[in-house]
Amino acid sequence: MATRPKRKIIKIGEDDEIRLSDDEFLMLKLITESKFLSVDQIYSFISRTIKINKKSLRDKLVRWASLDVLAVNPVYLGRNGVKVYFFRIGTKGIEILIKNGYAPKDWYDLRISDFFREKQQLHTIATQEMVTNTLKLLDYNDQIISKPASSISLWNNEGNKIIIPDWIFSKDNHFLNIEIDTGDQKHDVLKDKISNYIQLAEKYPEQKHSVMFVVVDESLPVLEVKHKNRDKRVGNIKQTIIEQIEQLSFKNLDFYVVSLYRAHKIAAKVLLGETPLDSKHIGIEVTTVQKVLEYNTRFKDEYEVSAINGDSIYMYHTPSHLYADLILSVSNIAKTINEKVFVILLEEGYVNALAKLHYLHSVMKSDLKTKVDKIIGVYMRKEEMEHDRLGELYPNLLVGIIRELVEQMEKEPKLYTMVNKVRLEAVTFERTAYVDK
Repeated sequence: MATRPKRKIIKIGEDDEIRLSDDEFLMLKLITESKFLSVDQIYSFISRTIKINKKSLRDKLVRWASLDVLAVNPVYLGRNGVKVYFFRIGTKGIEILIKNGYAPKDWYDLRISDFFREKQQLHTIATQEMVTNTLKLLDYNDQIISKPASSISLWNNEGNKIIIPDWIFSKDNHFLNIEIDTGDQKHDVLKDKISNYIQLAEKYPEQKHSVMFVVVDESLPVLEVKHKNRDKRVGNIKQTIIEQIEQLSFKNLDFYVVSLYRAHKIAAKVLLGETPLDSKHIGIEVTTVQKVLEYNTRFKDEYEVSAINGDSIYMYHTPSHLYADLILSVSNIAKTINEKVFVILLEEGYVNALAKLHYLHSVMKSDLKTKVDKIIGVYMRKEEMEHDRLGELYPNLLVGIIRELVEQMEKEPKLYTMVNKVRLEAVTFERTAYVDK
């Protein structure tokens, strides 16, 4: 609950003064680290602890700008030229932060006048939108460090600084590297960037690195999106990553690709350790799928379901990190059908799990000891499936939602098949049209 905080009186020249609470000092620091922020973005930070409306905050920021604590700049964005006011730190603001112990002395050397003149201004705005939304969702958790990448050194094996993400979140020894994608990055540049992160994981095996590509969409209404088909862009980046990581078995490197409107939710889950699930929890979830099929009142009257050991399926050269999470034998009562089914847990935006699906789909009919007939990719919740994009059409894939399957034990198990790379439609296990009864 917002309370009236204690404030420190700061003299500005001979006649002026401002009063700053601890959170307002931190707000000035956040504005500096972010280069510039809009009133809305600043409000999302300060309104947690200080009772103030947006108009009063804007008036306060404008007054501080008149005293050189901040600087204000209107930016015309988007096709319709929407005017949005952004604030950066001013010369007096830097001085205040340093003298009161909120910033190091080398901040005197910051070229703050260049912050508004950035060539990639829209890129920076999208970055700050994602960052501030993530911090707000995490309630500005002080255990999570949020820094511009320029303040953190990431080196390759030759000792060169090779990776400069748009932003880095970190907690303990886990780094979440944010890469904002506006749609104009060429394929080769993207491949080089992915390769550099692979080098980083190789050099620092004691560190955990997650990389999140955030595809800018129209959820930020002032932005003019270069390519309208953002779903296609998300899918294409995922497939590019898969090309490079499919045969790699790093345990300290994860990749995610999401649209801007979902990025803060997935980032918060990554930082809180809620995704990706560990092997124990994956085992629990896919076993739930097995039990649902075994005990579903409609399904068990027609089929027998049992788990299969992978030794009878995989070839000696099948990479173990690409094994399915579960293999099932599904036979009808008449014994005229006996299908082998891979079960894979999918998580929204998580490319490593998709790489497993991609590989197994490519070998399931030919490069295994025994042919596999279907893959069931399962999400824990419906919203994950609805917002995820696989980037490829997988004809042998059925998609399921674990919570939905559990809640409908008296009905025919509802699964989904890909109509195209984006659209799914409900079907039965036999791929007939699903009738909800």
